[in-house]
Amino acid sequence: MEANIICRRLVTSEQFYSDDGTVDSSAAMIMYYLIKGLSHIDFYWGTVVRSADKGGKDMTHFKDRNTVFTISSLTGRSIQYFSNCADEEDEVLFLPHSSFIVCDVQYDQNFRQNRIFLRQIELGLCQNVILWVDDNIFDADWENKRHMEKASTLGTRVNVHFIPKSNTQSALAFLRSEFGERLKDSNTFRIVTDMKRTNETPPSTAGARLIYEVRKLGFEQTCLIFTGHEESAYEKLKTIF
Repeated sequence: MEANIICRRLVTSEQFYSDDGTVDSSAAMIMYYLIKGLSHIDFYWGTVVRSADKGGKDMTHFKDRNTVFTISSLTGRSIQYFSNCADEEDEVLFLPHSSFIVCDVQYDQNFRQNRIFLRQIELGLCQNVILWVDDNIFDADWENKRHMEKASTLGTRVNVHFIPKSNTQSALAFLRSEFGERLKDSNTFRIVTDMKRTNETPPSTAGARLIYEVRKLGFEQTCLIFTGHEESAYEKLKTIF
């Protein structure tokens, strides 16, 4: 709320609608408190429709519009509890510089609407990046979700970006991309994985196989493997390597 109040006091209509690319001290202060405030707002992982309804159940206000965006959110923030439109809209706010990939574009002949489906993605464009691979990472009740959110919301002190992936294949696809390649020589890049993933075959050595492929790609950074039995995990690593 502090950030909300300060922003309202500082910003003027001239600044808000200005096309000038310069950032004065007031604008810098607004950005500082905006980021600080956003770091304390709960994440929303799930589907967002337009900017007003998280589940797409109440589209009354938009039924006559010609385009509907459906977005899979990773780091969007639920701002209903202090929004000016809270009574009518359940809003999700995306942070500045959020990245999205267009998954599909459709045209509904009956409603004469363009339907654009997007997925929020993390590209690791910051100093501290963690690639976290877990088969349950997108589940609402995933046990490590709060740890990830807390680590990535340290506000202005440390900026940590997490790249969530649900299997070895998608993790390696990122590492092979240009965005992954730029992290190869980073001393602040880390990889976290579970040893067992039920969406891979064989499930029990998924984490070890990931680390093996990671090393083949030339990534030598520190890796953390979650496992239920340390001795067994070492045996699996010895077998794979």
